[in-house]
Amino acid sequence: MKKWTPWLIATLILAVLMHFVALQRLPAIVTERMLANIFNYAEDWEKNKVNQLFHGKLRVAGRDKVPMDNPDTITSFGFFDVSEHPLRIHCVVPRLDSYWSLTLFSWNTDNFFVINDLQTASDTVEVVLKNAESSYVGQEGERVVVAPDEKGVILVRMI
Repeated sequence: MKKWTPWLIATLILAVLMHFVALQRLPAIVTERMLANIFNYAEDWEKNKVNQLFHGKLRVAGRDKVPMDNPDTITSFGFFDVSEHPLRIHCVVPRLDSYWSLTLFSWNTDNFFVINDLQTASDTVEVVLKNAESSYVGQEGERVVVAPDEKGVILVRMI
């Protein structure tokens, strides 16, 4: 038994270290891989396609990458970078017995902000997304949101 004890301890220590490295790094890898599948990530980033929304099409069963997605859902998607300045997101909220939502994700896939059509009385939503160091002070009618990371993902869904 004494012969196996150092190996067992070393294996447990290595397993714990690998577990924490995976927890720390895996979400960012997932985001980068998702972006690589949707866009040519490096090329789009260099072309300054950040802070823009790309509008999806209606889903077609058997052809699209997202299986089992609701074909009635229209999705707009983009990635943001608020390292230099805040980002203003202006959305028109449909009021015809439909669903609408704006969701913001940090680079590690954590959801840090969501608003839907039931949470707003107005027909428009103004969200200003900023980093923690920004001195931007919101104006009347704006929702100022502090992003936990300078980069992340914007997702707008409408049914």
